[in-house]
Amino acid sequence: MIRKLDEFELREIVDRKLVALLRFLALSARENPSKTVTPEDLDHYANCIERQI
Repeated sequence: MIRKLDEFELREIVDRKLVALLRFLALSARENPSKTVTPEDLDHYANCIERQI
């Protein structure tokens, strides 16, 4: 059965996803310091996160 998430649960999920995004950006910067993270990179990662929710 599907239930509605309370505010705490929703905030916890969002916090985890934001941490994951920051780690992705840090990893991208380490792997290729001369490359700027592009909007396409962020779109790709956002799509990955959306699939997990």
